[in-house]
Amino acid sequence: MKTTLKMIATVAAFAFALSLTAGEIATARGGASRMTSVSSPAPSAPVAAAAMNCDNCKDKLSTVQDTSAKGAQAQLAGGTPAKTVGTHLCSACGTKYTTLGAGKAATEVASHTCGACK
Repeated sequence: MKTTLKMIATVAAFAFALSLTAGEIATARGGASRMTSVSSPAPSAPVAAAAMNCDNCKDKLSTVQDTSAKGAQAQLAGGTPAKTVGTHLCSACGTKYTTLGAGKAATEVASHTCGACK
């Protein structure tokens, strides 16, 4: 009799606890529909290019062969893949890259020094 009463009390306590958390239990049904309804992040504002120190400094965009393209990138390009790179036309200028931070938080910052306007 004691065992039966303990078993009934245990089942009743489990059922009560289950009824309290029933609204919080997530099922696999409808999970994919919730994934598609996630809103996309707001678009960020475009970053303006840094202004050069003098009028002699100019940048030129040129197209070069992309040697790092692999597999499908080369096929999608329809031949030789190409990428656009910027080239600084002033020979008196220099660019120094400094690393700020360490480890995964490290970032490289480019500082432009103009030799023509000194």
